[in-house]
Amino acid sequence: RDWLESWVNFDGIPGRLFDTAGLRDTEDKIEAQGVEISKNLWKDSDLVLYVVDSNIGLLDEDFEFLEKNVKPLILIWNKADLIEKINESRCKLNSKLTKRIPLLKGEVKISAKKSRGLSVLYSTIKSILTEGFSTERNQAGLGSARQKKAIEEALESVNHALEVAVSDYALDAVVQDLEDSLDSLAEITGEVVADDVLSSIFSNFCVGK
Repeated sequence: RDWLESWVNFDGIPGRLFDTAGLRDTEDKIEAQGVEISKNLWKDSDLVLYVVDSNIGLLDEDFEFLEKNVKPLILIWNKADLIEKINESRCKLNSKLTKRIPLLKGEVKISAKKSRGLSVLYSTIKSILTEGFSTERNQAGLGSARQKKAIEEALESVNHALEVAVSDYALDAVVQDLEDSLDSLAEITGEVVADDVLSSIFSNFCVGK
């Protein structure tokens, strides 16, 4: 019924990936709830990654969803290591398929078992998510919400230090603000690890003693 969720990096583009239940008609109440949740997540998504079993191909129930799709979509043909054993025409992007699937942006063949085609998938996702955006920026950007928060806290501390300095407070007050700013920046460089980061690591990952 529920979905799996993880932050991922698509060739330098951070994204939030949701792995949901399949979309199909079912009489099972629990599975039906999962399908409804999947539909809600789909409506709020920026991109749909629709995984298809290459051994089976697209079924009528797949087209029931795909023909209604209103989001940019990539068809991912899994089990590509078995591609020579199936009808190749199923995996070709053709005009008939693009007419039936609105906003179909591409098809990628992968093998999850043998980790094939993943680099092509990542670059395809990146090109779609950044389509229409351009930048002359050469320096590195922030990679997470936590880093953004640390930068904001560092800037706030520096601004407060400037206010304190012009208000003729003791130099100790200015120094404290600057130290707070450095601590915030050190959380990004790894020199200082905040308690909430440690808590997240131990609660979400299996760490050996």
